[in-house]
Amino acid sequence: MLLMEGFDKMANKGKKRDADNLGDLLSTLYMQQQSGMLSVESFQNGRWEEGELYILAGQPIYARQGKVGGQEALKRLLLWRSLRFSFSTDAPRPPANLPANIGIQPAPTRALSVVPPRGVTGNLANGVQPPRELLIPQKIGVPQQALSLPLTHRQRLIYFLINGQRTIADLARTSGKTIPEVEEILRELQYYRLIEIFSYNSY
Repeated sequence: MLLMEGFDKMANKGKKRDADNLGDLLSTLYMQQQSGMLSVESFQNGRWEEGELYILAGQPIYARQGKVGGQEALKRLLLWRSLRFSFSTDAPRPPANLPANIGIQPAPTRALSVVPPRGVTGNLANGVQPPRELLIPQKIGVPQQALSLPLTHRQRLIYFLINGQRTIADLARTSGKTIPEVEEILRELQYYRLIEIFSYNSY
């Protein structure tokens, strides 16, 4: 597991370190609100492959893996295990290719507990669920609260990807998981009172 101070010590020194997976790295960068270029490599299909992500204030805004960029590149990198990586805080910032909201993909899943935002009345406040593909998780509390809980890797990954704009379908496409898997993880995060679920139409 990467220590929280690891990025500060290695930044801009060209030093490579090892990590189990990209999710752990992204979680650390998010908690530190770091900005810079994260370069990763992993032995895949008999050869070393490389990828890079630009992180802005803890959030990835750019991803590339080989000739693939954007959301598909991020999805591939999230599947890698046993990484070598380096992090540079003075790397030029590339144009963003990871939009905050990457699209809606309806799918029949079980309902989550939906909380109406303050001041919202009508169907949502009366308990009528909006279409599931429009549900948007939002963090509550402070990020450090998540670190103090015994979250699994998949819980931390989904928690990290929640930014108040991505729908459940977006989270599934970003993480490479199915929508039912994401809903199950969101229910677990609700249990820990780390998130609430809102309707896109409520904003």
